[in-house]
Amino acid sequence: MRLLKLSSMGAALLLMVASCGPSTKMVGTWKPETASENLPYKKVFILPMTENIRAKAAFENSVAEQLKRSGVDTELSSTHYPPEFVASSAQDRLNLVAKMKELGCDAVLVMSLLDSQTETRHVQGNTYPAGAYGYYGGFGTYYGYRYGMVYDPGYYVEDKIYFLEANVYDVASESLQWSGQSKTYNPSDLESFSTGYAEILVMQLLRNNIIAE
Repeated sequence: MRLLKLSSMGAALLLMVASCGPSTKMVGTWKPETASENLPYKKVFILPMTENIRAKAAFENSVAEQLKRSGVDTELSSTHYPPEFVASSAQDRLNLVAKMKELGCDAVLVMSLLDSQTETRHVQGNTYPAGAYGYYGGFGTYYGYRYGMVYDPGYYVEDKIYFLEANVYDVASESLQWSGQSKTYNPSDLESFSTGYAEILVMQLLRNNIIAE
């Protein structure tokens, strides 16, 4: 069974650095050649795979809100299972799928963190020619005024980058119907991270006809 065999989002989702502001982009998507007859999906079971309760709630709620704005009904895993629930056995997964069917869900959206990275980059300083610019005064005044403009060595910053994967499975057949990988730079906090991600994700699901308004 391919369903739910994804890596989990870890506590790294809470260790975010504010630098240039959040920016999420979808960097890759996949669809099978033969799509399910159930497309577009009308009711989605949302399942973030993580041990981090705060991250799970944030991503569940943000994605559910965006889907509902598009007219898609949702069910949250946290509504029906405790935060620490993990479908670790084959029977657990069978029961989970049975629950989705019982709730009338025709698709399940599974989200997970693929990787997180820290990159150091240099921000170039400003350099100016040391010619006369019409500023007059004593040597000390001029030198102090011009020094900061003539030479600025720049500085180094660290960027935090998160790679997330979202998979949409058909509940009836358990077949993978869509997969998308995203890259997020420097999310300032968990709320902005989850909100920005949800907006990009749902927009892509609409474009790929996985859901319909």
